[in-house]
Amino acid sequence: MSKIVVRGYTQKMKKSSVNPFYKPKDVPLRHDRVFVFDTETTIDQCQNFKIGHFQIYQDG
Repeated sequence: MSKIVVRGYTQKMKKSSVNPFYKPKDVPLRHDRVFVFDTETTIDQCQNFKIGHFQIYQDG
């Protein structure tokens, strides 16, 4: 049996000094629907799934 382990992180983009003509926009994302997923895992190297919960928010 194979196991798949995925962990995602978000990071704010750093300003690029390579291209002086590129100007990133700080426009907040606006969506009508948001999916929120929260999990608890074990603290060992395998990080086995213990419990999960999700909610979908529509129009705030």
